[in-house]
Amino acid sequence: MIIHSEPLYAYEAYTMYQSFLSERERYSDRESPDFKTRIDAIYDTCATAMSSLTLSHSEISEILKTYGSGNALDAWEPFYFLYQQFGVSPDNARKEMTARLHEFALFHLGKAKPSDVDTLPLFDLIKNASLSASEKWILLWIDKDFEYLAHQLNEALEILVPHVKKATLGFKDDVALLVSQWTKRSEEQSLIAYFEKQFGVTLPNDTMPMYPSILANQALSIFSDDQLFIGLSYTDAHLETFNINDDVAHRAFKALGDRSKYAILKELVDSKKYGRELAESLDLTPATISYHIQDLLNSGVIQASATDTNRIYYEIRKDKIKEVFAFVTAEFKL
Repeated sequence: MIIHSEPLYAYEAYTMYQSFLSERERYSDRESPDFKTRIDAIYDTCATAMSSLTLSHSEISEILKTYGSGNALDAWEPFYFLYQQFGVSPDNARKEMTARLHEFALFHLGKAKPSDVDTLPLFDLIKNASLSASEKWILLWIDKDFEYLAHQLNEALEILVPHVKKATLGFKDDVALLVSQWTKRSEEQSLIAYFEKQFGVTLPNDTMPMYPSILANQALSIFSDDQLFIGLSYTDAHLETFNINDDVAHRAFKALGDRSKYAILKELVDSKKYGRELAESLDLTPATISYHIQDLLNSGVIQASATDTNRIYYEIRKDKIKEVFAFVTAEFKL
């Protein structure tokens, strides 16, 4: 796995602009006051350029703001993919986006899916999906004006990248520390095995490039199965918190104590499943499943893996649950 020594600045600009528009959290509460101040300074430095883009590139700005605001579209990240792929192969990018739109609409059909779902055009799938009117409108807009929106995104990021490069110069030492720690880790063990054991994430291959990320500092993100982004928070000190301790045990038991999360875990005992299967089996909305899945992933008791069709499958981590119970057994001297 190739570990790059610098961030991919287009991704940094994308992350910053989406956070700026949707007012997402820029960092976690556990970060130091100094770190938070330095991140805020990047946003302050680039604020004028981003404010200008909301006017000059209003269409893509409106879409990024809408689907980054904690709604059902929050779990769907197509636009950075557009930036990567559109200039290389517009036709392939269009086909890939159409496939992603279909998959996303199908996921949100839930119990309401028509009997002829496999032959329905995209418009009808979106119309029947369990989404708000604004979310449906966004999906239809993406499908209709795909090429125009892709061009807008490309232009917006090209404008922001020079500002981001300059504003993040003060993080050189932070990036160097993260890169050195992960380079050492990759020399000592297989990162594919490490990611699966530590995070419950199955990497698609061992040749994908890994980039440090300043502005997605909390992220562990995979885009299009060929780029991995590691946030600055994922230092050795932070990774130690993933080992079984009181906090990890508390998160795991909190997940097990929730009726819906417990039901999801039972569904995954014998086989891995994707979101729509779980929604149908448990008679829950896709949005509810997505909410609980995120908590289960954060607690470490399930893992996710992608397929060639961009469908995400979830699997129970029996080994992690056993470790938690063993820890609690020892702590309480049972």
